[in-house]
Formats: sequence, C-alpha cells, structure tokens
Amino acid sequence: MVKTPTINTSSLLRAVSFACAVTLTAGAAVVASPTPAAASSPSVCASHPGYLWTLHCASPRSGVYSPDRWQWTSASVAVDGRGSGLTADVSYVIDDMQYYWGLKWYRNKYRADTTATITIEGANGTVHDKKTFKVTSNGSAVTLGGKMNIPGGTFRVVVESHVRGMWWGYPNGRHKGYPGETDVSEKRTVIVHNPLRDP
Repeated sequence: MVKTPTINTSSLLRAVSFACAVTLTAGAAVVASPTPAAASSPSVCASHPGYLWTLHCASPRSGVYSPDRWQWTSASVAVDGRGSGLTADVSYVIDDMQYYWGLKWYRNKYRADTTATITIEGANGTVHDKKTFKVTSNGSAVTLGGKMNIPGGTFRVVVESHVRGMWWGYPNGRHKGYPGETDVSEKRTVIVHNPLRDP
C-alpha cells in the first residue's frame, strides 16, 4: 500500500505577478516536482518605477519524504523586496509536516528541529549572502528566514533544509533503525531577477 499524505490546499503560496524558476534536489523521494523554467528565459519581476520598487516571488510548493517514508514535509521559498533593491526578505516556508502511523497520515504534533541554510548566489556563482536559520516546533508549519543582501540582475536563492524529529520519542527516545531515517532533507533553488539593479 502506498502511503500518500493529504495536502492542505488552503495554505498554498502563490506567485503574485512574478514567476520563479525552481529546481528541487531532494535527499529523499519527491512527492511533486515543479518544472523549472528554461534557462534561456529568466523570470521577470513586477517592478515599479522610481524608489518604490517591489519584488515578490513564491516558488511552487512541493513535498519530500524521509528515507523511511514515515515523515513528510511540504515547502516553498518566498522572496519579498521593497525599496532600494539592496535587500530582500527570504523565507523557507514549511506549510505542512506529517507523520505516518497506523495506516494513516497525521499532522505533526511532536517536536521537530528544523534547520535551513539560505545562500544568495549571483549569476557567476558569487555568494552575496549566506545565513543559517534554526527553529524548534511542535506543530505542522514553520517559517525560517530573514533579511538578506541581494545582487542586481538574475540571482539564485539556494535553500538546504533538514527536519529532524516528528515522532513520539524524539529527542530522548531511541528510534529503531539507523540514525537519520526519519529526517527529511532537501535542496532547492529559486531563480529570481532584480531589475532595479541590473548589472
């Protein structure tokens, strides 16, 4: 029997007048894989003339299983900028965390330690900013991120995330099996364009 979690469609993030190109590399099986935009046609931001520049990008949400397929998360990346085009608020949003027990999927209620390292890379691979965010929760949704420096032109937001926990005995209990089998890890890349500071 294939274990498939239920998806809460009311909490989907949507792109507002902006399309992102997304690449997803998972450390486990991928539930839904977004189709990346062609490399020859970078995304174009909604931009307003003058100082009041705004940027909004929200990647499609997609889910990833743990190696043992008993834990599952669904996440997306959001980039929001306003003003000078020098910084943007970058968020990694896990909008659903579930675990499988007794032939049924449940929204997480156990401790989960989540880490996300967010890197802002220029078109030539230069790192403009890199920060690691951590949060512990007992729920089914978390948001990690903050204000980050962004370059002009096309740049990449690379998120490497790791969720540990989401089972009744974590962190003090001993899970049968090998360490990390219930961890959910992924790496995703979002391509964004900052037209205010085109090189």
